[in-house]
Amino acid sequence: MPEIIQEANETFTILNLVRAGLGVSLVPRSAMRMNVPGVSFHPLPMAEAEWQIGIAWNKLSEKRELITRFSDTMRSVVA
Repeated sequence: MPEIIQEANETFTILNLVRAGLGVSLVPRSAMRMNVPGVSFHPLPMAEAEWQIGIAWNKLSEKRELITRFSDTMRSVVA
């Protein structure tokens, strides 16, 4: 049973806690781009480790056009 010593919500903080030797953590693959020295990443190539994310917005927003373009861009990137 793991002993929880410290918890954090921000990925950069989590990586620096790992760097300080306070344990290990599960983080999204994108955390690798933060280039925190002294932190090693090991992929978990299993379906249970994959996340599905979505986009939510207020359909009555005055920024509807901008949101639509952003949403279309995101769809094209992950397609």
